[in-house]
Formats: sequence, C-alpha cells, structure tokens
Amino acid sequence: MIRVAIVEDDLASIDLLVSFLHRYADENKEQFEITTYRDGIDFISGYTSNSDVIFMDIEMPNLDGMSAARKLRERDESVCLIFVTNMVKYAINGYEVGATDFIAKPLTWGTFSVKLKKILKSSLRRREANILLPTSEGQIAIDCGSILYVESEKHYLYFHTTNGDRRARMTMSEAESLLEGRHFARASASFLVNLAHVSNVRRDTVTVAGESLPLSRTRKQEFMDALTLYVSGGGV
Repeated sequence: MIRVAIVEDDLASIDLLVSFLHRYADENKEQFEITTYRDGIDFISGYTSNSDVIFMDIEMPNLDGMSAARKLRERDESVCLIFVTNMVKYAINGYEVGATDFIAKPLTWGTFSVKLKKILKSSLRRREANILLPTSEGQIAIDCGSILYVESEKHYLYFHTTNGDRRARMTMSEAESLLEGRHFARASASFLVNLAHVSNVRRDTVTVAGESLPLSRTRKQEFMDALTLYVSGGGV
C-alpha cells in the first residue's frame, strides 16, 4: 500500500489527481491510500511522517506550498515531495526543500504516468533507507544515510545528522536495534557511529565528519572489524 497525500485547494485539481492515481493503480496493479487536504496548515498540523508520496500545490491560501514544504522537512526529511502547480518559476526552486520533482498544470495523463513511475521507485528506495525516530514532537522520519553518529547523554540520545540534530528518549541498545544492518558500530558506550562517515581512526579516537569521537579500548577491535568489513564491501 502506497500512502499518498494531496495538498491542493482546487477541487477540480484534486479530482483529476485522484482519478489519475486510480487509473495508474488499475493499469499497474498498485494500491494507493489517498488522503486530501485543502490547506497547507491542515496538512502540517496533522502530519505524522505517514506518507510515502506528497503532491502539493504551491499557491494556496493561509500557508503556501513552499512554506508548508519547509515545515514538512522539519518532521520528515526524505518523503517524496512533488509540486503540482502552474507556478513553474517557483517550482524549479524546489531543491531548497528537497522536492523530488514537479508537474506543471494543466495535468495530462501521459506526463503524470511517466513521472509517477519514477517517483514510486524513488519512494521505495527512500522508504527502505528511513527510520522513524520517536521525539517529543512525535515520530520523525530520517534517512539513515544522513546520520553521522548517535550520542548518548543522560536519558536521551542525540542523532547528529547532516540536516541537524534530533533528540529522542530511548536507549543506545534500542538505537542499535533500530539501525541494525545499516552499517553502524559502537565506538564507545556513548557513541554509535555511521561507518560511511568515518574518515580516520587513531589510537583512541575516530573522526566522523571532522569531529573526533572517543574510541574505547574495549570496543576498538569490534569497531575495526566492522569498519574493515564495510570498507571491503561486505557490510554494504
């Protein structure tokens, strides 16, 4: 089941998008769960990282699409976002909010079906790469590849990512289980490191994205074995 959200204030555009999705589902044996929103505020206020693909208009009352997209990225950094708009000159700036693509109005079946096929492939890759992180703001979807390292401090874990830091109330053991099979290794009791971001290892430190983190004596051999396996291609 592919969960699709449509954020669009124009009813005719909503109806056309829904009909195209149903047609695509029939022709390609897909299943869509479609939710519609008439306003960016309604969409953001109820968003819980529960969409695979989002179609969003740019020109909407109360909260425009670009502003809604910026707020979306605070909660879900990797969901596939597609602008559907007649404001193409703004849509091409979608890279600022990590937009996957844009579709110009008026919509045509040929363009929509071709783009949707590519979008769904991208969505599947992203979904497989994501984890849902429980935070005080609710569950936030983050791309595992963007995590540099996880740091334990008191009763919280801090997920340091290329897009900023996220705080979650969980244990390091829970984080290890969540990230199992995704090339992470413990450098010490307080640090869980993404091996893809390791640039240097010294006697008692490991460098991750320019930062020196402690590498404990008790963890060093296991860490080095995991890093060697990853670099050789066996841990990918």
